[in-house]
Amino acid sequence: MPTLASSNPPEVQQYIAAFQAVNNLTDNHIQMLQIHYDAPEQKITAKQLSQAIGYSHHTTANMMYGRLGR
Repeated sequence: MPTLASSNPPEVQQYIAAFQAVNNLTDNHIQMLQIHYDAPEQKITAKQLSQAIGYSHHTTANMMYGRLGR
């Protein structure tokens, strides 16, 4: 069953404003987000993401998302 969040995603301008507010957004973060967005149904595992970026282990992708979240 769809949730309120999945049936009412933020507007494009809200995403833009949110990412512009992140002071330490790196090129690697942007690449990671683009790969995640381009994944089928925007779903990707840490292992798949790490392989797509060229990291040797999935923990790096987990760390990158953790830093982005902070």
